[in-house]
Amino acid sequence: MDQDDNTQNDGASEPVDGAKLMAEFDAKLMAELGIDKLSEEEQKGAREDIESLINTRIINLAMIYVPEEKVEEFKNVAEKEDPTQLSIFLQQVVPNWNDKVLSELMQIRDELLED
Repeated sequence: MDQDDNTQNDGASEPVDGAKLMAEFDAKLMAELGIDKLSEEEQKGAREDIESLINTRIINLAMIYVPEEKVEEFKNVAEKEDPTQLSIFLQQVVPNWNDKVLSELMQIRDELLED
């Protein structure tokens, strides 16, 4: 499979809603970690910590894979703080972006479940 096929199959014509995907992952991870059994205050703190970890790791992943000529555009899109637009942008400029994110999320999940 060549790079063009990978890009096309990665959502070029119909992007994946990254925000929705992250919310679903977050909810499932919270249940797996047993966070849903904590008090509301403890849940809130744990959720904020995990969301911060995930956001940091995904931004770092983007910085690794966004082509140099697209870095300024990436920064501009990221500054708007619109997760859907950022997800669409990354799917358009990074081949197999969704696969890379899924792999990173699974690694984060495994690390958190090990602790």
